[in-house]
Amino acid sequence: ATVQAELDARKVSITPPGFDLTTLAIGNLQGRSLQRLTNGPFSGMLAQIQPFTITTELGHSSLERGAVSSMSASVQRGTLSMFQFFAFIDGYAYLYTGSGARFSGRVHANGNVCFGSGGGLYVEQITSAGSFYLARSNGCRDEATYHESSKRSAWIASVPLAGGLVDLSDNSKFQAVGVSCSSDSSCTQEFDRDGTSMTDIAQATWAATATARWGAQLQDQAHGVPVLKVPIVGNPVVQRGRNAQHLSESNSTNSRFLVDPVLAVEPTDVRAQKFAFKADIRILNGVWYKRIAANPERLGTPIWSDHPGALNAPAEDTWVSSGTLGIGQSDLFGGAATVPKRYSYYATSGDDSNALQYDAPGGPTNPLTERPVLSYGTLVREVVAGVPVWSPGYYELGPCNGGGTLTVACPSAGRRWNMQKAQTRADVLQATRSGFRDGWSEVGANRNDSDLQRENLGLGDFSRTRFQLFNMLPMNFDVAAFSAALQDTGSGELGAHFASVPFNGVVWIGATWPGHLDGMSATPASSSTPSFWPFQGTQADNTPAGPIFVGQPWRTLTSPAALAQLVSGQPNRLSASTIPEVASSTLDNSPYQQALPYALCAATTAALTVGIAGLENGGTSTGTPAFMAPACARFSLPATSANALFARPNAVRIVNGRNIITTSFPGGLTIATNLPAFVLGDFNSTSSPSDVPNTYTAATAWRPAMIAADTLTLQSSAWEDSEEPWNVSAGALSSQRAAGPTTYNMQVLAGWLVSMSGNRDEVAYFTRLTEDWCAARRNVRGAVVIGFNSLFGGRFDWNGENSGDCPGTAGGPDFKVYAYDYNLDLPVNQPPGAPRFQVTAIERFRAN
Repeated sequence: ATVQAELDARKVSITPPGFDLTTLAIGNLQGRSLQRLTNGPFSGMLAQIQPFTITTELGHSSLERGAVSSMSASVQRGTLSMFQFFAFIDGYAYLYTGSGARFSGRVHANGNVCFGSGGGLYVEQITSAGSFYLARSNGCRDEATYHESSKRSAWIASVPLAGGLVDLSDNSKFQAVGVSCSSDSSCTQEFDRDGTSMTDIAQATWAATATARWGAQLQDQAHGVPVLKVPIVGNPVVQRGRNAQHLSESNSTNSRFLVDPVLAVEPTDVRAQKFAFKADIRILNGVWYKRIAANPERLGTPIWSDHPGALNAPAEDTWVSSGTLGIGQSDLFGGAATVPKRYSYYATSGDDSNALQYDAPGGPTNPLTERPVLSYGTLVREVVAGVPVWSPGYYELGPCNGGGTLTVACPSAGRRWNMQKAQTRADVLQATRSGFRDGWSEVGANRNDSDLQRENLGLGDFSRTRFQLFNMLPMNFDVAAFSAALQDTGSGELGAHFASVPFNGVVWIGATWPGHLDGMSATPASSSTPSFWPFQGTQADNTPAGPIFVGQPWRTLTSPAALAQLVSGQPNRLSASTIPEVASSTLDNSPYQQALPYALCAATTAALTVGIAGLENGGTSTGTPAFMAPACARFSLPATSANALFARPNAVRIVNGRNIITTSFPGGLTIATNLPAFVLGDFNSTSSPSDVPNTYTAATAWRPAMIAADTLTLQSSAWEDSEEPWNVSAGALSSQRAAGPTTYNMQVLAGWLVSMSGNRDEVAYFTRLTEDWCAARRNVRGAVVIGFNSLFGGRFDWNGENSGDCPGTAGGPDFKVYAYDYNLDLPVNQPPGAPRFQVTAIERFRAN
């Protein structure tokens, strides 16, 4: 009755001029059930389907009043997930692989598709709401000049691959789209909508030709393929992204808004689709908020803070909330004797004599028992029970050149600094002041290392080189520790907050800096690009000497005796007579910066004194004060200010995520951010994907796990931050940055930089790399969504593997697996918060 009433209300607005819509009725409206779509471009896909019939009668209002046209149709209305496709591209899709690739599962694009390969591109099934073009065609955005002598070829399966991944190697099941074209004149056969000096298929015959050749396995707008969009009204407020030439690209009609924070200026239906809205846990600038079920557009109730002392939340930290919200540790815990310890490493109370107070990691399939979830900066790799585990690690306060303040030798050629595992809280704070470099190792001769870390990238030479783009100061999110924290129901610990209503599986993590929301307060449209995060690197303090030395993370110690307290028991860390970073030129070459990150700032510098023995509240340290919490206000000063600090986290890095256990995550886990994301080491690798259609892994052996971010970079199980420190010249340690075999069983929603002027992002290289993967297997199983144009992605190229990078290597650049996980065919198996589309299929149609 409700649906019929809505139709009746719309009759006038949808009636064509000059006609009378006498009947618009819905009937046989049934409940939802799991069925396969029986018609249309998505036929065969499992969906939650609601069948109904619709009947209309339409008569001319002035001519032939007795003539009435009637129509009735039986319709299937269902919902599909983004991740029921191996690759879903919300816009233009560029599928070019220099070395060839084979994709199982369905591929869908909401725009034109340009595809081909020099080594063979095999796709099981592909649909496009736009048109198909072979690589180097006029319909493609780019590559016409760059690949003028390369081959373009692609194959589409003639029928669904019943054997799934196994059938991908059976070439007899595929029909060519284009065949081995070494030049424009040498192509013997082309099946293309618009070629460059090639034989085209006429628009009038394209649909029939494609159907005859590939059946339902290749369909585009000529076959009625619709655009798939999440159900919202109008355009969200969103920022522009960038293309591969670093120029502006619109995000007004794609999925970018899904990863953004909730905004007061947007309508309710837009907010409700966002991961930040859906997340039970929101982490912003070091503060953990629990979602308020009755008011989810509010940032939430603060349950943890890395900020010492008292601190009122800045306006950018309150979303659509109003009023003052205390978010400092003393605001949340006051004088409580016990402060929760599982959230992060930066509690301001506790027994400082116990090295971090945290238990050693568990076994390879168990959570890390009592380690905190969140840390900032560098990590050190160790192996526990045969499995890599990452923990906070710090660079020693002095170069390991053998002739300086340290007596230890440098660990390998090219390094000047030695990294150690953090043992004390002072070590952990030292770790927050450094990170790693993002990007490959080769830099053009006309570019220098400093230029590549600044905002105006890509304004000069566009020759094909690999750029080392940014200094990353990550927020490290430890999945194993998070799992354990959810099981801890002690006072104030994470599990206690979800004792009555379980955690829904969605976490959203963000960070802010001046300009990070540029353009988002404008009218609901894509208006302007955000500012990149402030420069990360060594920052000298220009503040005059005073009683607090607010800009330095360590105090200038007045006597060797006081300094000795810092190095007691650790003679190789620093001499007792000098601090070379303060007094010598090594300051400019150190792999860390002076400022502690914004997430550890306080309302005033006096709010916290960080002692060598650990952290004490209210300036009551009995140890030598080695670190001072900087004032939060200094991070928002203009960059030209002598008192400005710039150390703001600018990425989310997901670590120790090998085992996502059903005890903590019965419905799976989703980690979302509007920042770039990095996945370090095996992720969800103890989950067992399915290689065969209609064959599903037992629920006890499989979990969905999604990462949604601005961009996604994979770091292998062999990655060490010390192999890519901030202070090295580009490429200095590239030979040591060899990837190790790594498995990622996950669903991904992220952005890319669309191809421009010979620089490109491609579906096969959608997940970015920071290592040499020539000799290591990269196993990525699941589904990927290329949802938008990246805001923060710098210029990109192939990054670490192609035929030129891997000469003579066994397996070479094809030593990788990107494959669909057929468990995702089931709607119930979608990761928490996964966006869904509404689709329809006509079962029967009758008209007179």
